Amino acid sequence: MGARGGTFAGVARADVLATIRGELDRALVDGTTFDDFKRQLRSRLSALGWWGPQQVVRLDTGETKVVNLSSPRRHATIYRTNLQSAYMAGRYRALAAMINERPYWEYVAVMDDRTRPTHAAMNGKVFRADDPVWQSIFPPNGFGCRCRIRALSEADMKERGIAVMSSEG
Repeated sequence: MGARGGTFAGVARADVLATIRGELDRALVDGTTFDDFKRQLRSRLSALGWWGPQQVVRLDTGETKVVNLSSPRRHATIYRTNLQSAYMAGRYRALAAMINERPYWEYVAVMDDRTRPTHAAMNGKVFRADDPVWQSIFPPNGFGCRCRIRALSEADMKERGIAVMSSEG
């Protein structure tokens, strides 16, 4: 449910997780705006008694911490990350459908002051679309990742003089 599946940080209650997931699914299907998502999420979580700061116990350590699902920044992170994940899942399917015409994929980072160094380091790297490396680097790579993939043809590769990398060395 997060960027790579699993749960939302600090939330273990099944009903709360299902509510967040349901609102995200509705946003994806209906094209819900962020403001509408926030409003609906607040209503649904309030009805569950899960609005504002909540004390939760980490299942792995037993440690108690405060989680605040009413934080606007947290809403924005949940919304953007999950919509980006859904978009990139669709993008992956589209890229895979044209693999015969465009068998190379280029990693494209935004390259501004918010780009993480690890993402910037991948910018411009090109691998064959069937290289196993894509199983670990296909975006999004963490919360707030804005990276994408550009499909390239043989002609694109020659025209730009790009060397193909390989995860095998």
